[in-house]
Amino acid sequence: MLPGGRAVTDASENIVPGPQYGPLALPAAGAIAGGLYHYAKVLGIRGKGFATEDLRKASSRILPDMEVVGKWAASTGKKIASVEDSRQIWKAMGVPGKGALLGLAAMLPFVPGMLGSRKTGGELRDIYSGEQPVPIRAGRWWEMGSTPFEGARIKEWRPHWSILHKTHAEDVSLYGSEGEKWKHNPLIHPLRWLKDPYYLEKLHYQGTPSFPIICRF
Repeated sequence: MLPGGRAVTDASENIVPGPQYGPLALPAAGAIAGGLYHYAKVLGIRGKGFATEDLRKASSRILPDMEVVGKWAASTGKKIASVEDSRQIWKAMGVPGKGALLGLAAMLPFVPGMLGSRKTGGELRDIYSGEQPVPIRAGRWWEMGSTPFEGARIKEWRPHWSILHKTHAEDVSLYGSEGEKWKHNPLIHPLRWLKDPYYLEKLHYQGTPSFPIICRF
């Protein structure tokens, strides 16, 4: 609803293809790169490593030394931090923290395109009402390999997961209703469960042959 916000989001989609929140990977990549650099020094691959144990610990920090931050907060009060204060905080950070901060700085130009949604209000209403199915891609959310995070080819189309969750189809198929499921929950009603731990197996004994048999020892 922000005036001009839709145009910014649409322009960002054309300029920065890929997932809307993909730029969040920049701080993570910076922290990982800094961690690898630090570990290389620990192994002695780069130079002779660290002269003391304190230097090694200081180099591994992600956040700046809290003592330095406390002194900065006490000395500045409501004043704007000086360049020297910023340098002290920068020095108090380890290599992974500096990498994450550089990645965060690189992410800032992409923040406007991450705000809001790339779908219009009408499209979101159709999706969350179940009128418009969503694509389910092969290999989605797999973090390793060359497959895109959002997945490769489209395997099927189905309603949004929130619509499927509201139906409670699995609960109805197993227990008959959601209420019966909670009545036989071992955490909520442990005495009832101990009295008849094979309630679910007995319920489906004459039912679906493909029902999995749960073995308890």
